[in-house]
Amino acid sequence: MLSNNTNSEDWAPLKPFDWNEVDPNIIGTGSIDTTCTIWDVTNQTARTQLIAHDRKVCKLAFAQGKDIFTSVGANGSVFMFDFQRLDHSTIIYESHKTIPPPSTRMEQTRSQ
Repeated sequence: MLSNNTNSEDWAPLKPFDWNEVDPNIIGTGSIDTTCTIWDVTNQTARTQLIAHDRKVCKLAFAQGKDIFTSVGANGSVFMFDFQRLDHSTIIYESHKTIPPPSTRMEQTRSQ
């Protein structure tokens, strides 16, 4: 675990997960508690945790570079975040449905 917290009851399950390809010391996770957390693996700490969606986070992926990531919520909404401006996010798609539409597939363009 990346925390001194040893009580597993205090942690919501983390399902979506992505490595930052530019900086492999950074990983991102999403959770059923609606948050996205960016972790520093080397220091074993959370760099930031954002309440990203109204429902659980279903997908999280880093974009090309190390400062941008996107997430998809259970209602199908897609948000883009920038580490340089965490006070705001960009809404890429927003839906009021409770289940992501079948065509909701998120992949980031990555450098080859």
